[in-house]
Amino acid sequence: MRAHMTDKRASISLIFIWLVSFLVALPILLYREEKSRQWLDHLEVWCDDTWPSINDNENTFQETTKSMKMRSAYFISVSVIMYFIPMLVMGIAYAVIIHKLWISTIPGELVDSRVQQQARTKKKVIVMLVSILVVFCICWMPCQIMLLFSESRSMRTVLGDWYYDLQFSAYTMAYSNSALNPLIYAGFNKNFKQGR
Repeated sequence: MRAHMTDKRASISLIFIWLVSFLVALPILLYREEKSRQWLDHLEVWCDDTWPSINDNENTFQETTKSMKMRSAYFISVSVIMYFIPMLVMGIAYAVIIHKLWISTIPGELVDSRVQQQARTKKKVIVMLVSILVVFCICWMPCQIMLLFSESRSMRTVLGDWYYDLQFSAYTMAYSNSALNPLIYAGFNKNFKQGR
């Protein structure tokens, strides 16, 4: 199997990925701002989104509702783009790889030791690919559930401290996916362990 990725294609792919990433994150750059509130002896500072409303009504609640709809549409789109579509693409790509791997045979004369070695190698690769997909799904799922819950709830629902603790845990779990991937690769691939 030969790789068909040239330096030019790789450069174009990287530029495209960075451009799409920038465009996906742009609304946060534009609409997030620092807010503050002075209490008796404490200045509370936090970041929050201030999304524009669709039309300029005098009714503040109606404006807030319309801006929340824009915010919800954005975050649900981000969830689809960054979790559900990659999970689907990874699932299809890994299924194709596993299918091609499973039906491939060693060219030449079949020797029992080579057939057994090939079967072990195939199983190792299949377990690695399935592990990568399962770890991605498990690590990012709590974060996506929290995101979709917070965007679909009623604006009048007050979230307690439990929600923010759970949100912190969900983000920690999501970011741990990046730390687990090299461990999975190293566990299944001798060349990766040796840095080749």
